[in-house]
Amino acid sequence: MPDNQMKRLGAALEGRYRIERELGEGGMATVYLAEDLKHHRQVALKVLKPQLAAVVGAERFLAEIEVTANLQHPRILPLYDSGEADSYLYYVMPFVEGETLRVRLDRERQLSLEDALRMADGIAAAIQHAHRHGVVHRDIKPANILLQDGEPVVADFGIALAVGSGGAERLTETGASVGTPHYMSPEQATGDTFVGPAADIYALGCVLYEMLVGEPPYTGASTQAILGKIITSQPVPAIEERPAVPLNVDAAIRRALEKVPADRFGSAADMAAALKDEGFRHGRPAAARREGAWKPIALAALAAVAVLAMAFTWSWTRKAPDTRAATTRLRVSMAEGEEIRGSLAISPDGSTWAYVGPGDGENRLWVKRRSESRATPLAGTEGADYPFFSPDGRWIGFVAGIDLRKIGVDGSGAVTLSSSTVVVHDWGFGAAWLSSGYIVFPGEGDALRRISDVGGATEPLLTVDDLPDRARVFLAVPTGDPRFVVVTAVAPGGGITTSWLLDVTDGSVQQLAPSSVAIGVTSGGHLLYTTPQGTVYAARLTLGHEAGLGPSVPLLEEVQGAAWSASGDLLYLESIGEPSRTLLWVDRDGGSEEVDPTWSADIGSLALSPDGRQLAVAIRNDEGQDLWVKQLDRGPTTRLTSSVGLDRRPAWSADGQRVLFPSDRGETRSLYVARADGVGEPELVLGLDVQIDQGLLSPGDEWLIYRVGATAGVRDIFAKRLSGDSITIAVSAEPVADEDSPAISPDGGWIAYVSNESGTAEVYVRPFPNVRDQRVQVSSGGGRAPVWGPDGIELFYEAGGTLISAFVSTSPRFSVDSTVAVFPRGNFLLDNRHALYDVTSDGRFILAREDQANARADLVLIQGFLAEIEEKLRD
Repeated sequence: MPDNQMKRLGAALEGRYRIERELGEGGMATVYLAEDLKHHRQVALKVLKPQLAAVVGAERFLAEIEVTANLQHPRILPLYDSGEADSYLYYVMPFVEGETLRVRLDRERQLSLEDALRMADGIAAAIQHAHRHGVVHRDIKPANILLQDGEPVVADFGIALAVGSGGAERLTETGASVGTPHYMSPEQATGDTFVGPAADIYALGCVLYEMLVGEPPYTGASTQAILGKIITSQPVPAIEERPAVPLNVDAAIRRALEKVPADRFGSAADMAAALKDEGFRHGRPAAARREGAWKPIALAALAAVAVLAMAFTWSWTRKAPDTRAATTRLRVSMAEGEEIRGSLAISPDGSTWAYVGPGDGENRLWVKRRSESRATPLAGTEGADYPFFSPDGRWIGFVAGIDLRKIGVDGSGAVTLSSSTVVVHDWGFGAAWLSSGYIVFPGEGDALRRISDVGGATEPLLTVDDLPDRARVFLAVPTGDPRFVVVTAVAPGGGITTSWLLDVTDGSVQQLAPSSVAIGVTSGGHLLYTTPQGTVYAARLTLGHEAGLGPSVPLLEEVQGAAWSASGDLLYLESIGEPSRTLLWVDRDGGSEEVDPTWSADIGSLALSPDGRQLAVAIRNDEGQDLWVKQLDRGPTTRLTSSVGLDRRPAWSADGQRVLFPSDRGETRSLYVARADGVGEPELVLGLDVQIDQGLLSPGDEWLIYRVGATAGVRDIFAKRLSGDSITIAVSAEPVADEDSPAISPDGGWIAYVSNESGTAEVYVRPFPNVRDQRVQVSSGGGRAPVWGPDGIELFYEAGGTLISAFVSTSPRFSVDSTVAVFPRGNFLLDNRHALYDVTSDGRFILAREDQANARADLVLIQGFLAEIEEKLRD
């Protein structure tokens, strides 16, 4: 409070209190040390901030706060007095010699179990007494817990109630809020009008958690991030962070932190009793919030799909307070129809963004200039992904299928730089456009290649033999020096990524940071990278023969994809909650119902068993992806595989006893088979020198059909007879086309697949195994993800955002009789280019739907971030 206002207050209180000095300032009040002249004692005199007092009003505030004056308990700091003086609203409490729990935690970080439980018992006693008298604190936090001779005394009981009741509808106008973000209950975080005693129990759980673990259950870089986690996430159990925490204490904390108020303790006394009862248990420990749900660039699309929920006008919103004048944080919302659906990039000067957004049936590139309110789609970029800017900001490079292309920022001059040489790995893709006029990108043969930015021949810079364990490069970022590029490679098992410094003049490499994905290099010489936990770090990068990184410092959490500009701006997606997908039964009219409302998971692919009673699903986890079998509809889920890396795209044997799948568990991605009941270890079925990305068995299990990856530059489909002469045939292996997504008909006589031989991905059918006898194009204008109907006379595929049914005849030759639209593809997802749906014998569809309530991502721009980075590295 300014000196003149302090003098006014002192004059108004003359004869009653003499103000000695200011003790501190909080969100709602300024605290002074004063002398109570009548009783000759020191007191803490708290004065509501003027703008808040004006909103609340004296009469209503004093009427509400009077309720708390009758609270008499040794663990509650009593209210001595309250009133109005020269328009100031104030209340008076004893002055306690000692420190707050906040100060002690800042100094010691964690308390002993004995101290923490003793503190919690005292706080619970205070809360219980207040609740019994109808008073809810609403702002239990370490700063409101005074330590008097080492024992807790809770201050400000009922103050939050008085402020809230006096002017809750206008609190936001003052910049104040009732409750502190780290300790707010979910009902407070969502702005519920009724906040009852359960909110205090929740806050006590947060305080006890912090006393034991060293930080609150939910942390974040901003108030919005914290509140988002409170609403959507689960905290890491205290016992996982500190194994010495007793089981009953961990269980009590978990119950106190339940999202639903009714699921918490019925009273603070019940919680105190549970903390003393060694036999107390509560449910099962929830799976720890997946800090390690790996968020590489390949998963940016998942984050981007979640952004669809933000259907607002594209504008700067919710500017967070910042103590650094040079740094500004802005949250960005987007207009409907302009949503981010894939990766993003920011121009070197920070003025323009490029991102993957919606198109007519296929995603395409969009450009947003910071000076303009709306984004602009770029015609001719359908199917584009992974944009990156030229050093002068005039061009945008991108991937379209397996082509490397560029287009002017204004949408002109689209050029194909290289055809059929780009390799997009499962972890994503990133190209570095250097000031020397070269573009460095992951290319054919698992190599890092470069090409002139005007096109021409490509040349290799790195191969898999140049990195330990034959790691595969999937990302390159410029350093500002055209001689050096930072690349990120993934180990053959798929679970570990490492960033390296490449000298393009001699091909030498130097390891920089394990378990990382590079984002960019600042003009100040700092490498920015993300970890498996989605945390962004910065470290000083030294180039040349003494290449290496200095100490790293954390900058941001929960990042799901980021883009760095040379101007010092960072554009990123901040995840709130964890991705999950729900299974749906969908009929031909588009009507749907959940398969099992009690179950959801981060499903990557699925396959229905031959009898329709089981579903094999690939579920993403911290280390990669494993296979499970779900008993339909509401039966249990059994794990089939457990490995570091990626197990994916399951396919059933004809008898429903085994599941075939490609896996990274070996040196090269190969095909394995596992028993459907989960017994025993998976067995190798087929391994080659090239990776195998998909496999399926023909009816009767006579043939193994498989699709190899793009190691040789294109994707091809082959089939191997499993009995007799064991011959191998090429189903479709055109040298200049990409073929994938094989699907065998129920009678085994026809095989559908997708090829881009015409320049557009289309669905084709050939007879099987006599594949050379006929070839029929089924789709027109685009098609992917084919799945046969159960009777073999229908072939489903996705085109233009809609599920299409093609009615076919197979005698005497294959022909398409008609096609009809079934329902919009908005009901289901795709696994990259593969089907994430299946068809039952009765003609229903089982689909996976993104659960937007559990996961979303906010788009954040930090302008002038370089100043903050340099300051943190100096600390």
